[in-house]
Amino acid sequence: MSVSRYPEYKDSGVEWLGEVPAHWEMKRLKHISPYITVGIVVNPSTFVADDGLPFVYGGDIREGIIDWENARCIDVASSEANAKTMLKAGDLLTVRVVLQAYCVVHKGAKPQSKL
Repeated sequence: MSVSRYPEYKDSGVEWLGEVPAHWEMKRLKHISPYITVGIVVNPSTFVADDGLPFVYGGDIREGIIDWENARCIDVASSEANAKTMLKAGDLLTVRVVLQAYCVVHKGAKPQSKL
C-alpha cells in the first residue's frame, strides 16, 4: 500500500511520532472534547441482550470502522440508563488491544434496533 506524501513536513515534537504534515495542528484531546468517557466500566456482558440497540465492544472496532454486523445488543432500558455511553455523530472511539491501538470517528447512522 502506498501513502500519498504531503508537500511539507515538520517535527511533531513527539519523539516516537517523528515528522507530521506541516499544516497539522497538535492539540490535547481534553481541549477539543467536551468530555472523555470510558464507556460502561462494569462487566459489559451483564448488559448483553438478544435484541435491542447495537452494543460496541472494543473488538468491534478496527482502524477506521465499527463492525456493526457482529456487534452484540443492549436492551433499550439499559442503554438509556447508560446514556453517556450512547454514540453521537462525530464521537471519537479509541481502543487499545495489547500493543496495538485502533481509532474510528462515528459518522452517525447505525444504532437502530437490531432484531
